[in-house]
Amino acid sequence: ILVIPQALGMQVEMIANEGPCFPQPLKTPEDLNTKIDRTRKASEELKYVYEAITLTRHTLDGQCPLIGFAGAPWTLMSYM
Repeated sequence: ILVIPQALGMQVEMIANEGPCFPQPLKTPEDLNTKIDRTRKASEELKYVYEAITLTRHTLDGQCPLIGFAGAPWTLMSYM
């Protein structure tokens, strides 16, 4: 789930015994304009994710579900 903020140009750090941390989190609506890199194309930045899902789905050949959980926008924003 944290690859999405990274694809938008946000820095994410994994802190031992704490978990994910954003050194510059979004705190105000204005932060969407200053902390998100709108020149980056998330679809291009996340291309490797799409390719991995496609490859895995084809390899599984319908034998079992691939995605058991997908974080919703609220979950993602709570991290950011």
